[in-house]
Amino acid sequence: MASRRPACVIGDLNLVRCLARVGVPVTLASWRAEHTNGLSRHCAARLRLPDPTHDPEGAVATLLAHALGCASRPVLFYTGDPDLLLVSRARHRLARAYDFVIAEGALVEALVDKVRFHALAERLGLPTPPTLPLPPGSDRAAAIAAWAHYPCVLKPACRRIGWEGSPLLRAYGRPAKVIGIADPAEWRPLLPHVAAHREPLLLQAAIPGDETRIVSYHAYFTVAGEAVAEFTGRKVRTFPREWGHSTCVEITDHRDLRALGRAIATRLGLRGVVKLDFKEHPLTGQRFLLEVNPRFNLWHWPAAVAGVNLPALVYRDLTGAAMPAPRPLRRGVRWLSFLDDLNAFRDYRRSGDLTLPAWLASLARCRAWEGFAWDDPLPAAVAFGRFVLRTGRRLLQRKAPPLPIRDAMATPR
Repeated sequence: MASRRPACVIGDLNLVRCLARVGVPVTLASWRAEHTNGLSRHCAARLRLPDPTHDPEGAVATLLAHALGCASRPVLFYTGDPDLLLVSRARHRLARAYDFVIAEGALVEALVDKVRFHALAERLGLPTPPTLPLPPGSDRAAAIAAWAHYPCVLKPACRRIGWEGSPLLRAYGRPAKVIGIADPAEWRPLLPHVAAHREPLLLQAAIPGDETRIVSYHAYFTVAGEAVAEFTGRKVRTFPREWGHSTCVEITDHRDLRALGRAIATRLGLRGVVKLDFKEHPLTGQRFLLEVNPRFNLWHWPAAVAGVNLPALVYRDLTGAAMPAPRPLRRGVRWLSFLDDLNAFRDYRRSGDLTLPAWLASLARCRAWEGFAWDDPLPAAVAFGRFVLRTGRRLLQRKAPPLPIRDAMATPR
């Protein structure tokens, strides 16, 4: 690559390694204190950010100060929702020092907030499941009593605020992105906590089928609205098994899904990288749109291994380098987060759907790993050592809880 301008990545090793494949010098910026990602040999430097949710001004000031110290103008990348919102809301100030591509500000806000997204989807006629917003202060009990779509899920409008560790999620009894409700009787122990929850909630009809029926469309749209590159994917395993975080995913190449995703992204007017999640109905095959994420994510690493490196294409576009000829996509490349997938395996084995030999065989198929690479083992080795120490302490205390959902190298899903 002719241009060697530096990149600043607010995120994780999945994105760093995409850029390292094409020789881009990367500074890894993180606000997570325990991350071992900065130990990667692919990180030219590390930058500690204030938490963008609680101190956005401090995070912006730190990023601007970093850019001033760079020999040439850096390119900015972002991963999780807090990072996306930070860059979007400070886009004009950050654009004085960085090059980056991002969706329009009002659209970003609407996509991150599920209540706003529901209103946008209804206005545009997007194929979303039946949905009911439950704003704070409303009579949620009455709204739930009138709800007729079962099974269903209860979601936070914004996952980053007031969800993890909330009394409502504790009453549900297990960590999850959403709360699953099979029938009206299951509301009984939850209703007081639903009524007391201070943040907006969303009730949505659950599409039948397990999480392997969740498929996704990924693309990079230039500022002119051109889809430079695309790929599709599917979930293989999640933890928890129902409505959990991805622990193993697979790159696919479905033409009809690409066409559907491209049409919806164009209707939304998206620019930059996009990810659209759908769930396929097992009987009708209809695809329902679940969410839209206009940010970089874990899928870009296995896709880069498969031959479609979206972050590298963004970098080329923003630095004025010529775009390479399209490469054929290798279908079937898998990404896996080992500790998370170990939890998933235990879950699937209890239900009789996965044996130890089958799980070990699936590990052998993976070509991209969360945090680990054979040519860059130190971050994973240190994270695993920390995990062993934490687990040992808990066993000594006779608590022995389940393995954590996220280790020190957590990645936005």
